[in-house]
Amino acid sequence: MWAAVLLYSATRSSYVAVCKSDDVERQPGVLDEAEGPLSVAAPWRIACVAERRTKEGAEAVASAVAKCGGFRARFRACEALRLAAPSRDAPPAAAVA
Repeated sequence: MWAAVLLYSATRSSYVAVCKSDDVERQPGVLDEAEGPLSVAAPWRIACVAERRTKEGAEAVASAVAKCGGFRARFRACEALRLAAPSRDAPPAAAVA
C-alpha cells in the first residue's frame, strides 16, 4: 500500500508527500531534518493520510491535495479522498449496480 500524507507545521505551512504506508510515521522526521525552506517550518506533524493500493493512486491524491490553496482546503480534500477510498472487502461498483 501507498499513502499520500498531508503534513503541517506551527508556521501554518503544509506539505504533501507520497510514501509507502509503512513509512508514514517517518515523514515528519524527514521534513524536520531537511535543509532549506522546509527546515524553517519544523517541527512537522501529520494531519491526514490517504492510502491507496498503488503509487500512482497515492500520487494522484497528493496532486489533488497540493492543488488546493491553504491548509484548511488541503485538509478537507485529503479527508474527502481518504474517506472515498474503496474498501478491500467491498464488491466493485459494477457488481452492486
